[in-house]
Amino acid sequence: MARIYLTGRLAIEGPKGIVDEGELPGVQGRVALASLVMARGPISRDALANTVWGETSLPAGWDKALNSIISKLRAALACSGVDGRAALVSGSGAFELRRLGDLEVDVEQCTTAVDAAEGALRHEDIPTAWANAAIGTSIARRPFLAGVYSDWVVAKREAIVDLHYRALDVLVGVWDARGEVGQAVSAAEELTRVDRLRERGYRRLIELHGAAGDAASAQRVFVRCREELGALGVEPSAQTTAAVRAAGGNV
Repeated sequence: MARIYLTGRLAIEGPKGIVDEGELPGVQGRVALASLVMARGPISRDALANTVWGETSLPAGWDKALNSIISKLRAALACSGVDGRAALVSGSGAFELRRLGDLEVDVEQCTTAVDAAEGALRHEDIPTAWANAAIGTSIARRPFLAGVYSDWVVAKREAIVDLHYRALDVLVGVWDARGEVGQAVSAAEELTRVDRLRERGYRRLIELHGAAGDAASAQRVFVRCREELGALGVEPSAQTTAAVRAAGGNV
């Protein structure tokens, strides 16, 4: 069994041990590995190079440089106990990281867990919702390729942030269903920090304060929401204004 960690410190864990990101071929190697893993199928040489260096920043002799990165990634896989040549294959102008045996990827586990958590909460299966949301938040809150800001990395990072948000949203529902108001408020506060421009987190927080009879806290959250959205020239939605009024606050 092998596992690839794309969040936090990128690493490959296999039967022989762990290969840490410091042993991979630099930033380009980390991006290449992440791209190959997340492609879930063949990716052309050109597409992989554009992801690694950027379409407008391809170095002279990039084809040879890409071959070198692939060779070093195969060696890294081998060091972890994975057959690098069988797992990372090339042909017809493309590369593919094949899923040999029980290869697990943390981001994929996160996606599966968040989907399961949302489904369980809809069916009021609180223990299952909590267990899967906890897995989702523990993975998604870790940084993805920290310090790298290419368009591809930023887009993938935003998708992982969305998973984090969804997992936290489930936790809010879980704690609320259990009557654990403090835990629910803490999770909702984290929602507003994960994405300060997404209104739902503020609204959940307002509703929780309202249910607890804390109109002053609900009002403060509404003011914060209005200020954050106001920076974009947007007003809080009718749902949010209705929530703060129901909580005893003012619009």
